[in-house]
Amino acid sequence: MAELIVSVVVVPIVENVISTIASLIKERVALVQGLRTDAEKLSSRLTSIQAVLKEAEKTQLENLLLRDWLAKLKNATLYAEDVLDTLATKAALSNRRQAVHNIGHQQDAALKIKEILARIDYINEEKNQFDLKIESDGGSSQEESQTSGFVDTDDVCDVEQSVVLSIAENSENLRTLLFHRKYLKNFGDQVLEGLFHKLKYLRMLDLSNSTLSVLPSSIEELKLLRYLNLSKTDIKVLPNSICNLYNLQTLKLLGCLWLSKLPKDLGNLVNLRNLELEDMFWFKSSTLLPRIGNLTGLQNLHAFQVGRKSGYGIEELKNMAYLTGTLHISKLENAVNAGDAKLNEKKNLDKLVLEWSIRGVNPKDVSDDEKLLKDLQPHSILTELQILNYMGNNFPNWITSGQLQNLQTLTLNGCTGCRILSLAQIPHLCILNIKRMPELEKWSDETCLSLYRLKISCCDKLSELPQHLLNVEDMKIKKCFSLKSLPVTPSLKFLILDDNPILEDFNEQVVHNSTEPQSTLGDLLEMKIINCPKLQALPEFFAPQKLEISGCELMTGLAIPDLSQRLQHLALNGCQDETLVRAIPDSSSMYSLVISNISNLISFTRWPNLPGLKALYISNCKDLVSLSGEGSLISFSSLELLSIRGCSKLESLPDEGLPTELKCLIIVSCSSLKSLGTKGALKSLNSLKDLHIDDCPLLLSFPEDGLPTSLQHLHIQDCPSLTQQCGTEDAQGPEWPKIRNIPDREILIHISQRRKLGIFHSIAVEKKWIDNKSGCHCFMLYSRSLYITWGHSQYWTWNCFKETSDDNIEVAKLSHVCWLDVRGKFRISDLSPGIVYEVVYVVKLTKGASGWEFPITLRLSLPSGEVRDRQVSLLEKPRGKWIELNVGNFLTRTGETREVCFDIYQHGGHWKTGLIIRGAILRPQHHSTP
Repeated sequence: MAELIVSVVVVPIVENVISTIASLIKERVALVQGLRTDAEKLSSRLTSIQAVLKEAEKTQLENLLLRDWLAKLKNATLYAEDVLDTLATKAALSNRRQAVHNIGHQQDAALKIKEILARIDYINEEKNQFDLKIESDGGSSQEESQTSGFVDTDDVCDVEQSVVLSIAENSENLRTLLFHRKYLKNFGDQVLEGLFHKLKYLRMLDLSNSTLSVLPSSIEELKLLRYLNLSKTDIKVLPNSICNLYNLQTLKLLGCLWLSKLPKDLGNLVNLRNLELEDMFWFKSSTLLPRIGNLTGLQNLHAFQVGRKSGYGIEELKNMAYLTGTLHISKLENAVNAGDAKLNEKKNLDKLVLEWSIRGVNPKDVSDDEKLLKDLQPHSILTELQILNYMGNNFPNWITSGQLQNLQTLTLNGCTGCRILSLAQIPHLCILNIKRMPELEKWSDETCLSLYRLKISCCDKLSELPQHLLNVEDMKIKKCFSLKSLPVTPSLKFLILDDNPILEDFNEQVVHNSTEPQSTLGDLLEMKIINCPKLQALPEFFAPQKLEISGCELMTGLAIPDLSQRLQHLALNGCQDETLVRAIPDSSSMYSLVISNISNLISFTRWPNLPGLKALYISNCKDLVSLSGEGSLISFSSLELLSIRGCSKLESLPDEGLPTELKCLIIVSCSSLKSLGTKGALKSLNSLKDLHIDDCPLLLSFPEDGLPTSLQHLHIQDCPSLTQQCGTEDAQGPEWPKIRNIPDREILIHISQRRKLGIFHSIAVEKKWIDNKSGCHCFMLYSRSLYITWGHSQYWTWNCFKETSDDNIEVAKLSHVCWLDVRGKFRISDLSPGIVYEVVYVVKLTKGASGWEFPITLRLSLPSGEVRDRQVSLLEKPRGKWIELNVGNFLTRTGETREVCFDIYQHGGHWKTGLIIRGAILRPQHHSTP
């Protein structure tokens, strides 16, 4: 078998040795006699060798003698690196603690350096036989040093737990120790103690993705460690001894959900550059870090809480010049001499959050806050600024006079004393968020040409907005109780108006004065108008694709040019009569229609011509008696989903039947419903797959000729009469023959509590418990164990969530996505055999959730190859509470080792937002109350 020849990489090691020697001399470390001289000689010899190393590394595979020479050089320089790093570490620790050096250790190091120098002299003489060219740049650059393969294959061990201790015994000079994530890595204290005691020259240690819960205090023995990765472990507390790792540069703690605080002496890690923690950690951690300012090389400090005691003050930020990304400074009311933070010198910060605690009104706080904010001026390179709970009456000049030329995003939240706002001197401001500014009366009439997103809420006294917000595309105005008129602009794409009680008109003068053709002014994609009771009409020149109107008592018409050609989704809610319903225009583009909470609506006197309508939702129309009118539902030839909820006077579905393309029919809380239609009303629906009937107590039966053969899923709940007529497989009722062939049946009296507290297998991954009634195994797969398309990008966020008093998990929150695809799978052999199990997803919709006009698909895929799909509408699901989405059920068979798969998907071309996924439950299916 041919021997594998591996290139020897030496350049970075030589550079590091030369750099360490230079650092020892520069910092004037008191070296014993002879050690300084030999160290300088060693540096000189290595510099001479360094000049030819690039050429040597390039040609070594053509000359095995040259490769052997490089190997000898590498061994010698690695030894030198260990000796010098140990010497530098002990010198630094000695300086910091007692200012007395360990003379005995230096004498030992001097002997080793003398030995190394002799080896290097011999190696230096040998290089002459190879006729190597001298590189003009004298060696590799710092950039190459950082990106070159520092450690070759002989230095990296990828091992199982069973051989960890043998490695420690036989590889005392190991530099890098990594573990493949497929191994369990359930390290005990003895294993790690052995590692830390033996592998004292380790520079890189990766224990991530293990079940490690306790890190032994003996970690401090790894004095030369530069990189430590403890991400996605079960660690709750870091030993304070970790703060003795003087050389540590990177500490990774991502995904450590149990970790709630950092060791108190973290400020001792003076060489720390990267401290990687989840953003959520800084919000749940209540412990301040003393002397954090010692970490002058630190690049990422997401949050800093200002304290009053020494070592906790804002002056700790003074020398932290390399901070990058985001810095959130909170509890600023504790700050004294805020200018000591030197924020104006931190040119690598992109985002700055300045937060005071919420306090009562105090005149002294007003003047103190104004002085503090004046002294907290950031570098002009800043792109995002947030100011929270500031009580001053005015903003400092560095905000209003044009010193933030690069600022793009500004958030003002809880700035309760400010009355006037002027932002004209921020030329590149793109996003402006204003919230809880009750005294704000005036925003100067100025032109903000770059502004494209504007959100204003809870500004009680704000009576007008600037007239020249020409490029704003996204506008949300909420709870502005003094605002009467709203300027609209040609560029608007999203407009949300919520709870503005005296808003009465849209100032369209800027549109009338626009030089653009009016045909280009109709780019509005979405308009929501909620609880604006004095608005009488929509803006004339805007025909939105999505329009929602709720609680607008004086609005009587939808007469907008081109609306019928552009409108795709229309929702009418909370109207006192049927006037707006009658005004629904004929439209070839509309695919979704929602009619809810309409008083005095007895029947639909006229159904508009909507040939492309796919989803129709009718809910809480308490006076509705009939769905029939002039024309019928059958005219909706493309309708796929029909949902009827909370119509307490509705007694029957239309005798003429329903649209033939219907796939999903939902009927909920229709307390007077007695009939699903005459013969043929449902049987002829050859596309119907899902039938959901809930809380219809008077319903006794299905139509005489039964249900369509296409039906895949039947859900009946809180329908006692119909449930009794259906019976069960063991006690069949008169309606049983009509449902016996439906693959997936759910017949319930009510949803019962089936779960009790369980046992965690892995934090935030999986939970197991025994069902109270059946004694069978149940599982919950949390969102981290599911596959979510785009789940690790800007489209989803991951937040900590407290399930019980002491259980932390993570949930996945959808920010915005077109392609929704969530997949789960589970090994059937882990479930109890011979049991019918059901799979449900546990999800929540936020109050602002949108884009759910089309139903989603729930798919159950069995090992046999059988695939079952069902459609579920989220549009009418309750907001702000956990709900269950039933994917389907299956029978577990003894000896089955394959997996069952369960998915949520909607591969539509429109944006969806506001869905939170907690996980998926597998549990025995129950057909009656426990």
